[in-house]
Formats: sequence, structure tokens, C-alpha cells
Amino acid sequence: MIHIYVIIYIFVDLRLMKTLLTLKYGTKYSSQDVNRIYANNFAGQKVCVTDDSTGLAHDIQIIPLPNNIEGHWLKLWLHSLENLGEILYLDLDVRIQQSIDSLFTYIDNNPTICYTYWKPSDWPTRHGKDHTFNYLSNYNSSVMLWKSGTTTHIWNHFLTNDDYFMLKYFGDDRFLWHEQFTFNIFPKHLIYSFVYGADYLSDSAKFSYRPAYTLALLNSSDSFPHIFELYDAFSQC
Repeated sequence: MIHIYVIIYIFVDLRLMKTLLTLKYGTKYSSQDVNRIYANNFAGQKVCVTDDSTGLAHDIQIIPLPNNIEGHWLKLWLHSLENLGEILYLDLDVRIQQSIDSLFTYIDNNPTICYTYWKPSDWPTRHGKDHTFNYLSNYNSSVMLWKSGTTTHIWNHFLTNDDYFMLKYFGDDRFLWHEQFTFNIFPKHLIYSFVYGADYLSDSAKFSYRPAYTLALLNSSDSFPHIFELYDAFSQC
């Protein structure tokens, strides 16, 4: 008797796969903060890089954290991830107000990042008296979009002198701005800062809820510990 076996290959084009990516480490944010990000109708892959997956929704895929990277510098390491298709990264202090599907239309061969339109354009040229007010940036890495496998040069560049970069720059945003990588920026009217406004020149009202925007950044929660409750109160009115 001759047996004939038919093998069916299911081909998945990783270039077309969409991934919504988050990062949770330490105790500042909880599993509920992660689950909130994914509590929408996003049809793509849901991935969280974390050191503690307790309480995360069952449909979220987990990538373990590396052990030797400090805090927010982990966001640079995310650029070393591969085989995730088109990646939209969101910080856990981001609030999704409209469908994020449209954000993927800005995918390009260069990565795309949030631009801080609520700051003056000359902000990165200003200097202060201490480390925290030097090498400023008009990027905000709370929202980034890229094709996995195309931005490994960012992480590799950081590794060339990581101790120096961590000493020089007060955060990954400033590293990304001053190390002269090529980024596209999301256009206006998509992302705003709940604390600082939407546009430095025309819409700078602070602590203002703007429901027409796709994303709200609740940045500076360390300085404004009640920002989350305040945003929820405004958004539920």
C-alpha cells in the first residue's frame, strides 16, 4: 500500500503582521495598566515585554525582560526585537481615545516617533544648570512605530558606549534626538499631552481633555501624582 502525505504550509508574511507592543518593569505600573492598553478592538498581535506577567490578559504574548538594562533604556532594546512585523509601541501612561489602526498608515522604512508639538521648536537647543536640563529633546518615545528588524542600528549604537550615553543623556528621548538617527514624526492632531497641551503656538491649554485626538499622553506623573484620576474625571464628563 502506498501512502501519500500532503503537507500544507501556512505562510505568514511577517512584513504585514501588526503588533501592539508595551513594556512593564518594576512596580510603577500594574497589570491593569497593561490590560487597559489592549482593551480595544485592535486585531493584531498583542505583546508585552515584562518581568512579571501576573494578571495580564490571556491573549497578550509575553517577552521576558533582559536582566542587565536599566529602566527606560529598555525602550532602546526594544529596537533589537525581530519577527514582529509592524510594531506600534505605547507607554503605559498613554490613553487610547480613538482607533489606533490609522497610526499604522505612517509606517515607513524609517521609524516614526511622537514629536512634542507642545514644546517650542528650539527646546533642544536650550541649556540648564544641571544634568536634567541639558541635551533636551523634541521627541517623546511614549509612541513609536517601526518595522521590526529595521532599527537594530539604534540598539547597536547604544551598545558601543552605553555607560557614556547613560551618563550624558537624561533619558532615551534625548539619546534618540541628539545621536542623529533618522526618524519620521507623527503629524499634528493625533497625539497630545494632557498636562502640557497639544500645540505650543495654537493650543497650549494645560490639563485639557481633547477627545478628537487618537492618543493622550499622561506624561509627568511623577510631578503630578493625581494626573490619572484627573484625566479620568475629564474624560468621563
